[in-house]
Amino acid sequence: MDKTNTINNQQNYILIFEKAVLTMGSTVSVFIGIVDILGYTNAEHCIDQYGTEASSQIFGRLYSSLDTQVEKYNGGGVHWIRYGDGYVFYSETKDTDLLAIMIKNAINLLALSLCQSIPLRISITQGDIKIINAGQSGLSITGTGWNALQNLEKSLDWMGGCLFLPHYENHHHPTIKQLLTTTHLIIQQNNCSEKSQNFIAPFKESNKYSKDRVWFFNWHKVLHQQNHENDTLVKNWWHGFTNQNINENPAVQNKQKNTLEFAYYCNELYQVLN
Repeated sequence: MDKTNTINNQQNYILIFEKAVLTMGSTVSVFIGIVDILGYTNAEHCIDQYGTEASSQIFGRLYSSLDTQVEKYNGGGVHWIRYGDGYVFYSETKDTDLLAIMIKNAINLLALSLCQSIPLRISITQGDIKIINAGQSGLSITGTGWNALQNLEKSLDWMGGCLFLPHYENHHHPTIKQLLTTTHLIIQQNNCSEKSQNFIAPFKESNKYSKDRVWFFNWHKVLHQQNHENDTLVKNWWHGFTNQNINENPAVQNKQKNTLEFAYYCNELYQVLN
């Protein structure tokens, strides 16, 4: 891969996003999501040892893979922006049809990135945001919705996706019922007599969210993998890019364990329902 072409492609892609950002400004009570690449710093440390040119090509390949998918999701009332080492995406209005699109896109991105050894964590919530492109000063995102979103994303100890809707109090709301029938959302269950039918969300300590206002993205529904296949995918995080095992850190191992428990749970549901 030519380094110059890689950089030019990335710059062109960012310009497309910036054009969308410039038309935004402030929005009230819209849906906003964030994509975080798990273990990015550790992977960066491993990749950098190959030298500047090689590391540039490796990261170019990584983002090219993600950008190819994200570009398909950009439009139709939903905007995606490269931000930091991940992405931010948001709806133009609080239309729940746009939320359904965002959820479906997030689930597909989780599944596809896992198949490419890139672990992601995605969260979506609703709130007020302001996005400003200040030219050379860079992109700035503020607002109560943005603050809530960052706290939500960091609260989960796994690779996966989470939806938190502060304005919807229970799963029987018509909007929630519609989302549950049109997207692959999982409700937390911790009171079933069969242990295998329980799923307790892996929130970090002191970061709890009401189970009546939080749902999880069933990326397993896209892949339909058996448990041993899920094992292989999760244990191969980053290997295709670093050619090294960066998963020996206890924090990483815990994220992998929680990710697999969710995959096993979803696989159990799949077997029961099909």
